[in-house]
Amino acid sequence: TRYDKHVRNYAGALNLAALLTWLP
Repeated sequence: TRYDKHVRNYAGALNLAALLTWLP
């Protein structure tokens, strides 16, 4: 669904942000 796509995109952005803050 469209909503699922938005949720996945949001989750991906959150995951990326968490990764960036966790790496250094």
